[in-house]
Amino acid sequence: MKEKDLFKISLVVITIFMLIQLSISYMKDVQLTFLDKLIPITKINTDKKVVAFACNVYEGNEEIEKMLEVMKKKGVKISFFLGGIWVKNNTECTKKIMAYGHEIQNHGYMHKKSSVLSRQSNMDEITKTENIIFEVTGKRTNLFEPPYGDYDDRTIEIANKLGYRVVTWSIDTIDWREDATKELILERIRKKLHPGGIILIHPKKITSESIENIIDYIHNEGYEIITVGEILKEQ
Repeated sequence: MKEKDLFKISLVVITIFMLIQLSISYMKDVQLTFLDKLIPITKINTDKKVVAFACNVYEGNEEIEKMLEVMKKKGVKISFFLGGIWVKNNTECTKKIMAYGHEIQNHGYMHKKSSVLSRQSNMDEITKTENIIFEVTGKRTNLFEPPYGDYDDRTIEIANKLGYRVVTWSIDTIDWREDATKELILERIRKKLHPGGIILIHPKKITSESIENIIDYIHNEGYEIITVGEILKEQ
């Protein structure tokens, strides 16, 4: 075989090898992108000592008022994920949350489990909430936290198509449990506190009574408290 022919064959082999490598790399990127869309954001990977609070709201006006005053005193802004029906029935409290400078996001309309709803019902839960929040505040939402933290692949797909990123949490204070105490809530935060974490709270009496101590503890550990929207920009 001539040297010229060997060169041509070598060139073809190298080209094919490079194309295979590029194809493998592309498929990995596609797979990672696909997986990313099917997994809610629970935290971000960062060395920066920042955490965010996600307060899920379908009740607790009086406790919200107390929490807002404490956070104002402490100079802290958090994210309130609001239920649409709650916003409809509590427009003044919704406006007050916004007036205090907190982030308002989407928590579905009627607190239903996303994984058991039809495709259309999933869409309605998000869009009806977005519309009522916009009607009351003039602000659009772009983050969706499914009620109960319940979701499936379809939930993520639908939310993404509607322009939403789906988030849950990495630290559950379990303030929603009947046996929750100030000590238990703070202990859970002590054990689980980490950079880039999202901390789940609710407007419960035990939470409004604990929030100042929680904020003080987190600050004393050298952490900054920011909104969920802000923490996602740290990636």
